[in-house]
Amino acid sequence: PEAPAAYIMAGGMLCYVLDDYDTGCRSADRGMTLLKASTSPRRQALCQLLYSMDICCWRSHFEVVAEGFAEAHRKGIETGDFLVASLSAYFYCEAALHAGMELERLEDCIRGYYEGVQRSGLKRVASGLLRLEHLSQTLRNGLGDSGLPEEPGYRNDVWLAWHMSADQSVQEVSACHD
Repeated sequence: PEAPAAYIMAGGMLCYVLDDYDTGCRSADRGMTLLKASTSPRRQALCQLLYSMDICCWRSHFEVVAEGFAEAHRKGIETGDFLVASLSAYFYCEAALHAGMELERLEDCIRGYYEGVQRSGLKRVASGLLRLEHLSQTLRNGLGDSGLPEEPGYRNDVWLAWHMSADQSVQEVSACHD
């Protein structure tokens, strides 16, 4: 039963440590294929989190990555695996920030997840969510002080345009920031 997670984690290590994205993605894809035979919802939640965190971010736009984290969060809640649910919530918010989600909407999302994470007692994850909220507020305030027109949605359009184009993956974004 541990094979899907092992394949996915091996795939992540191949991507992160050895920069071997082709083999890493194939390994993780094999893990996801094996996962289809699993009847354990908890294992499915964990594997979805690992796959989104270690593999999807290398080849998919952040919006797609965020969807994977949202799915892992739902599965974590359904199975009572609050660690997976909380980590998925944090990474969802982080991916949504990178995807260029409207900052006010992101802050609402963070606050919603924060309450659930607080109740689960995972203080480090809750603290991470607060840091993301602070970053979002800082960005929003910075755009507010930028002298940009006050037209509704204009600052969010500038945020999206500044942040990234609609089809970038982590590899493309990191190349832009080098």
